[in-house]
Amino acid sequence: MFASSVFSIGYSGLAAESRGIETAAANIAHVNDTIRPADASTATHQKPESDSDAYRPKEVVRSSSASGGVRTDTVEKDPPHELSYAPDDPSADENGLVARPSISMENEFVAMIMSHRAFQANLKSIRTADAMTGALLSARI
Repeated sequence: MFASSVFSIGYSGLAAESRGIETAAANIAHVNDTIRPADASTATHQKPESDSDAYRPKEVVRSSSASGGVRTDTVEKDPPHELSYAPDDPSADENGLVARPSISMENEFVAMIMSHRAFQANLKSIRTADAMTGALLSARI
């Protein structure tokens, strides 16, 4: 029972951190995306004109699972877009404003590093449990 729960907890951690790395990588890939704000009134609320075509940055929310391990949900960041001044951008409105995904490169890199380290820790726990199980099975009485 001990070994199977250690393995399942470790595997859930690996899956959670893989999702964290994938999410951060997707956000980084879209950091320079721009779309046109609808107009001055909706732009102040940071709502882009065409939400369906725009990349909406995401983040991973981790929580404890009742059976042990980690459960993850991927949610959209709020607000999904920020206005910035870029008059030469093809998506710019008449005021030179574009809507960009609310992505901080620094935060995404930190999230990626943290997920990588947590992935390594989960992998180490699985390897340790595997070695302990192997040692137990090969022990002579």
